[in-house]
Amino acid sequence: MNFKQLLSAAALATLSLVPSQTNAQQARPKGMPHLLKPHNSTLMLKAQKVPLGRELWGNVVKSTRWDNGTPEYGFYSFGASGSIDINELFIDDNMYANASGAMVGNRLDVIRYNREQHVMYHYLYNASTGECENISYLTDFSLWATETAVSADNKVYGVFFTGDAEGTELGIADYANETRTAIGTVSRYYVALGITKDNVLYGIDTNGNLYSINSTTAKEKFIGSTGVKVSGAKATEAALYAADGTLVMRKRVADGTVVLNLDGCKPGVYVLTLENEQTFKLIKK
Repeated sequence: MNFKQLLSAAALATLSLVPSQTNAQQARPKGMPHLLKPHNSTLMLKAQKVPLGRELWGNVVKSTRWDNGTPEYGFYSFGASGSIDINELFIDDNMYANASGAMVGNRLDVIRYNREQHVMYHYLYNASTGECENISYLTDFSLWATETAVSADNKVYGVFFTGDAEGTELGIADYANETRTAIGTVSRYYVALGITKDNVLYGIDTNGNLYSINSTTAKEKFIGSTGVKVSGAKATEAALYAADGTLVMRKRVADGTVVLNLDGCKPGVYVLTLENEQTFKLIKK
């Protein structure tokens, strides 16, 4: 993925939600087995109509076309050159990869955090047919990534939350076994990530800055600003929630800025949501 493609991905990226619980061993809801049967869903495969040039695929989780209708979560394609026209590959009600995922060959793994239930799900799709082949429940946050990138040898690199969601680190995911390795700690949230054939990672953070990331040490190096604002541009209201989902306060957003006073809040983990577009974790000590 070159710089132009990475920039295009960043412009369309949505930030992963941040966990509202920090306990790595969450209590499983009553009646929920570890492995769930794939759901019955309506899937639609359509012919691609992508402009000449590089083609990108991704999970669309928000669209202005859905403002007055039912969201059509799913897998879409678009071209990286010329006008960006979003083309539907298939849709599925559960394809909401707010905790990222990756596609390797025909295997499409989607990690989803359900804020209402406070649980993590792993959905396995066949990228050729759009069928959901398996659903499983995850017991911690270690496969939750802000973004991932697949190397030439099919390794899934990503910036992941630690199992207790207290930090972020560069790692390699093994979705088939629902495990991952850790390479090293990173200090930023990345909303776009790419990797070269020489395994050099490049990421764009929430401030629109481009960094190179060493894939063996996790060392980050600032390259420059993209000039693209990728977070909070359209939000007009922010909501702060406690770790148990209780609403703490709502504040207006002006010119992309919101001011929160946490003096009256107890120490702990909080979730700041910008009109359901992006979510950030706040820790008061």
